[in-house]
Amino acid sequence: NAEKKTTYQLDDQTKPEEFAGKKVKVVGTLDKATSTIHVTSIKAAS
Repeated sequence: NAEKKTTYQLDDQTKPEEFAGKKVKVVGTLDKATSTIHVTSIKAAS
């Protein structure tokens, strides 16, 4: 349902650069107040 989708900003924009255009799994901590994810790790989705 498009009305319920939420987008979040990643706190470090350099970490995901190597995965541009690819599906990934992001592990991190969500800051709901700022809609930001503090990225712990990013890896290619399997």
